[in-house]
Amino acid sequence: MSNNKDIVRLAIAVVIASGILGAGLLVLQMAMSDPKVVNPSVINKDNSVKAPNSNTNFDALESRMSFGEKILVEEELAKDREGFKNAKKQGKEAIARNSYQQAIKYFAKALTIAPNAPETLIYLNNAKIGDKEAYIIAVPVPIVPQRSGNKHPDKALEMLRGFAQAQDEINKAGGINDKPLKLLIVNDEDNPETAIKIATKLVEDKNIIGVMGHRLSEVSLAVAPVYSNAKIVFVTPVSTSPALQSEEKSVNNGKRYVFRTNIDTESAAKKLANYVLNTLKVKDVAIFYDSQKPQYSQNLRQEFKSTFEAFQGKIVYEADLSSVSDNFPAETEIQQATAKGAKAFILLPNVNSVESARSIIAATPKNINLIGDISVLYTRSTLSILGEKAEGMVLAVASHNAKNTKFSNLAKQLWGGDNLELSWQTVNSYDAVQIFIEALRRNPQPEAIQEEICKQGFEAMDAAGDTLKFDCAASSTPLSRVKLVKVSRLESNPKEFHFKLLGNQ
Repeated sequence: MSNNKDIVRLAIAVVIASGILGAGLLVLQMAMSDPKVVNPSVINKDNSVKAPNSNTNFDALESRMSFGEKILVEEELAKDREGFKNAKKQGKEAIARNSYQQAIKYFAKALTIAPNAPETLIYLNNAKIGDKEAYIIAVPVPIVPQRSGNKHPDKALEMLRGFAQAQDEINKAGGINDKPLKLLIVNDEDNPETAIKIATKLVEDKNIIGVMGHRLSEVSLAVAPVYSNAKIVFVTPVSTSPALQSEEKSVNNGKRYVFRTNIDTESAAKKLANYVLNTLKVKDVAIFYDSQKPQYSQNLRQEFKSTFEAFQGKIVYEADLSSVSDNFPAETEIQQATAKGAKAFILLPNVNSVESARSIIAATPKNINLIGDISVLYTRSTLSILGEKAEGMVLAVASHNAKNTKFSNLAKQLWGGDNLELSWQTVNSYDAVQIFIEALRRNPQPEAIQEEICKQGFEAMDAAGDTLKFDCAASSTPLSRVKLVKVSRLESNPKEFHFKLLGNQ
């Protein structure tokens, strides 16, 4: 009996081992015949298959890019609408099988239900182009949920809204030299390593004539050499790092391929320092900054200090906004700063420390001048949350989206409603498209884009009606891009506040 049991156990063991070996061979055979099925090198110890690294896998890079055949922004709306999602999904499926008329029908239906959906509008315009010849530009954005708790990726949507509006306008007007503009949406997740791999793949595609996007300065700095070496024009609407303009000094015989529509921290800091010294006549200031990554706050702090101190200004007090995670001791910091003689507070938060900066603003006495940063505090929430507490605060910005401009009126029609907040990321992204449009109008050959942008007479019109032009030998930032705005009461309704453009700049 004992021998029989041993034989049975042995037989069972052989069957199990054969099954495991067979499964392994099947996985290997499937992978060899179709590499898309599974990567045999990613088998866990328990013989289960783990997902391949999305940052290194070729198919994963493909899954990050879409003309409309894939939905990248799964939560495009702040509140789910099943009718919208179903119509968008049907549009995606139609465009994937090249049924462009069906795709147009479904994407249009989705936008009827929820017009404020920029990914869907881009896919609708791409479907209208179909297989026709078009200028193709890639737009990498960070499609990741934000810390606010919203499922939809706020920053990506803000950028896509600007790209989509510009694409919609130019294509409705007949395109550029009778050729439409097609946009390839790409998800870089604000990850420099992922972005480099994406950029490397994009420059290999000869159909792509340029790139607009990437959000964080760290990401733009990482990908800039890839685009520059490939002689592909790259315009970032968000990056502020001054290092971006020095990336190419020894590349391509001095030709510049990297540009921005935002301002850089160096030019912004100079503008703010000049305002404090010469307009406010203040020489003693306190700086509230964020020492943590990203480098935005630290760059702006260093540039301001360098300029301010060069003209005999004094930094009498400094405080790190990131030093306390909750309940920043605003009143204590203000008392210490004023005790040192500070007559103005320079507020330079990162996104993660914006609440600490707001607590400083809320508690600052009216006899102290408030100077904001160039992006983090330049939001509607600053006005709605702080109101009169922020009144008089001055910021340096790239774009001023005044009401009742051609751009803002078209935006209301396109996205629906007077209460829509058009962020500076949206405006700067719209402006990035205008640079490509104007360059191609002047010379329809994609290889001439860089040359046209850098010509002395080049001028593109931005959302505010100002001109975008460059001194390519000196900077990646448009000339005269920095503007000063002040938190002020609306003349039509003194209980409400807005960012008022300061004159004589």
